[in-house]
Amino acid sequence: MKHKIIPYLFLTLLISFSACKKEKTAVVNPDLTIGYFPSSDMLPFCLAEQKGYFDSLKVKIRFIRLESKTQRDTLYRKGKLDGCLLDLTDAIKMSADGNRIFPVMANEGCFYLIGNPDSSVLHIKDLNNKNVAVANYAASHYLVDKLTQGLEYSKDDVNKPAIDNENIRLSMLLNSQIDAGIFRDPFATEAVRNKAIKLYSCNNLNLITTVTAFSQQALDKKKEHVQKLVKGYNRGVEYMNAHPVREWYRNVADSIGLPHWKAPVKIARYHQARVIPQADADSVTVWMKQYELIPQKYIADIIDRSILKENLNTDSKQSVKK
Repeated sequence: MKHKIIPYLFLTLLISFSACKKEKTAVVNPDLTIGYFPSSDMLPFCLAEQKGYFDSLKVKIRFIRLESKTQRDTLYRKGKLDGCLLDLTDAIKMSADGNRIFPVMANEGCFYLIGNPDSSVLHIKDLNNKNVAVANYAASHYLVDKLTQGLEYSKDDVNKPAIDNENIRLSMLLNSQIDAGIFRDPFATEAVRNKAIKLYSCNNLNLITTVTAFSQQALDKKKEHVQKLVKGYNRGVEYMNAHPVREWYRNVADSIGLPHWKAPVKIARYHQARVIPQADADSVTVWMKQYELIPQKYIADIIDRSILKENLNTDSKQSVKK
């Protein structure tokens, strides 16, 4: 199989526009410890934390900002993390490698295909033989391959330089060193502010690509805490969708570790916690096997549905009582 993944190994400079501190005040004796990489998936969680929703639910959550996938995998393997926010590709890869982790809910995972300011790429049909930057074998890479399905060219006809650092990817896009790239907010909004072109919202594909997942031990011994985490997340989503972005975004984004740019005027409407369809996990699994990332016989039997099912039942009973 032809793989047009071009690793930019010379890009070792870490560009950081974030003005916030990396370490927040540690939660003492947390009920759950969750690892994350700064992304828009964290917005509802952090908002719930700042608004006191977790406190009102009597659950203490410690969010740990991670620096690398190696650090994440090591901490998780040692039992230092109860769960993680991560790409579904990563959850499947970890599990296939024996470090099993169980996705409980879909994150928002809103990605956009953005063309550079001088790009000849004006539509997804123009991606043939173009350089479209992605994170290596991650959600963004998966989405680019999905975008090409049904077109006159194949996924192998798109050059996909692997640029994992989104700040570097954005810099290269704005300097026309790549034709296009996959970005989430606030990177997508910042790109458009700098004359880049928003070509496509990957939400239109209706695919689950990022998740919140937990260890079996956490699901067995800390089930009530996980359920409360989900309830806090849903309250955060309700607040986000009901209030202008400028009212809440800055403090939340800084706390997460997102770049200190001007807040987006608006962001895509967030969903409350959703179960991951098995079809989405199977689709990612098939894709990963095509790139020989996991064993051909591996079955992604890792999706947990018990947490959201019980949350829904509890909420329904409370509504009846009212």
